[in-house]
Amino acid sequence: MTRQLRRILLLAAMAALCVAFVPPLNPQTQDQAEVALKAAMDKETVDGNLQAAIEQYRNIVKLYPPTARLRPRR
Repeated sequence: MTRQLRRILLLAAMAALCVAFVPPLNPQTQDQAEVALKAAMDKETVDGNLQAAIEQYRNIVKLYPPTARLRPRR
């Protein structure tokens, strides 16, 4: 195996482990996160207020950090 292929496989395995150990959001928190995201998207696209949308996106990241990413419902 080449070094580059080994690196790719190692990174893929590490990413899979990270995803496997991140707890999913509970349904209520997921709904709140989706509502907040929709509001920020509307601020950006409907109102055209990019600065306010950026602030809303930043607040979403603070309230729902990357370790609590949204996952599809089953």
